[in-house]
Amino acid sequence: MMNLKHAALLILSAAIATGASAAGPTGERADFGVAVANTAAERTIEIKPKTKHVNVVDGETVKFAVDGKEFSWHFRTWPSTNQFALEKIAPRDTQANGVTVHVARNPTYFSN
Repeated sequence: MMNLKHAALLILSAAIATGASAAGPTGERADFGVAVANTAAERTIEIKPKTKHVNVVDGETVKFAVDGKEFSWHFRTWPSTNQFALEKIAPRDTQANGVTVHVARNPTYFSN
């Protein structure tokens, strides 16, 4: 039989493990989704020198064309993340500086 001390330790361990994974956005790439193959993209957004912002929907997969290079991203963001710099998800050798990604909530997953 488990004593009270062991039960408390077990509950505390579970709470810490759960809290660590659900703490919230950290600003890292994983907060915004995941890189995917270009063939998975639903649409392409061309980033031109004068592009300042792009609009995407949470849950959407987009291919970005930047100065002859392409990369694709499947957006999965935290509800509180509605914009971020494209350079956070772009490959290092891609010139995406100064472009802001605006993420709309997906009505499929959120009712408001």
